[in-house]
Amino acid sequence: MKRLIIAVWMGLAGGLAFGAISALILGDADSVTRVTLGVSVSAALLNILAIPFFLSGLKNFKSGLKRACIVLCVGIGLFGLAQVQLPFISLFEWGFWINSGGIAIPYLLGVIGIFWGIRLFARLVSVKSLFGSPISAFIATIVISIGAATLPHIHTATDELAYDLALALSVCNSVVITFATVLTFKLRQKIGLAYTRSMTWLFAALAIIAFAGWHYTIIQLTMTTGDWYYDYSFTIIPFVAGAIALVLAGYSFNAINIMLETDSKTAPAKNQRKSKEIGSGPLELEIVLYVAGLISNPTEVDVILDDVRLITAGSHPAQHLSSKDQQTLGKVYIQLEDYLVHKDALRIFTLDGLRSSIAKRFALNDRIRMLLWHEHS
Repeated sequence: MKRLIIAVWMGLAGGLAFGAISALILGDADSVTRVTLGVSVSAALLNILAIPFFLSGLKNFKSGLKRACIVLCVGIGLFGLAQVQLPFISLFEWGFWINSGGIAIPYLLGVIGIFWGIRLFARLVSVKSLFGSPISAFIATIVISIGAATLPHIHTATDELAYDLALALSVCNSVVITFATVLTFKLRQKIGLAYTRSMTWLFAALAIIAFAGWHYTIIQLTMTTGDWYYDYSFTIIPFVAGAIALVLAGYSFNAINIMLETDSKTAPAKNQRKSKEIGSGPLELEIVLYVAGLISNPTEVDVILDDVRLITAGSHPAQHLSSKDQQTLGKVYIQLEDYLVHKDALRIFTLDGLRSSIAKRFALNDRIRMLLWHEHS
């Protein structure tokens, strides 16, 4: 885990530093081009940096999640590469590429990939929402584009039709990434505890990128060449922040895969101390709650956990559980274990691997081993 954390911080520092260096190596370029290049390169590199963190964390996950993650990473990669358009536009004076809306097309390919990856992910855990519908996104784009076209805007060198088309493409980008953001939020609300941190960072990243998209759309309506904020491409800065959050989301996703191994190595001493302090009784409850947190779609085991809620409501950390409660938790554990091994939508669990990890994490004694793994197996 420490190596992963070091890799994250080195990658973030390297991406930002390389962007700054790229701005300095342009000998004869003006300050506008330098700043645009530096910010754009940083945004592109940080987006691309997030990809290996996501992909290297796919071990022990099922094919459906792997497919969703690959599609998401393709979208992130295309979105990152789209960031490097502005320096070339500045260097070669390709103003027509901005005025015609062509600059929005590579971004659109990226956000469609991101949206589709999130959509596939959401379907795996049965999240249903209008925000996962491409048709809804298309209708929203049309409605908002028509509304935006009727707004007063700054005078531009292009004709009105070309301007409206460019504006519509920007709106489309913003709508699609907003739909992906809301769908991610709904996914975070439903997904299991083990996945919450990574989904929080992914939601934060997409929310920042969605803000950046709408921010750029507003700039199109209010600014043009000659405005310092527009010329220095400050519109890219929020995309840099979004890319940083994507890297942290990739790190958090990667950490899910090594959580069991890390817990197995670091938790025994802590749990042995706890066992001495409060006795071995409540440990059954802690184990059941831990296993429940590994389930990707908690709603599918909600009924199974009803008995656990009753026990939790009536228990106290300093007292032993009754024999009846212990037997109930043993039965619940077996049901949760069976679900993880045979039915979990996202992750591949093996019976031996799961039990070995739990045994090491909680430093199990023979009584609890017998209760959980023999009496009801």
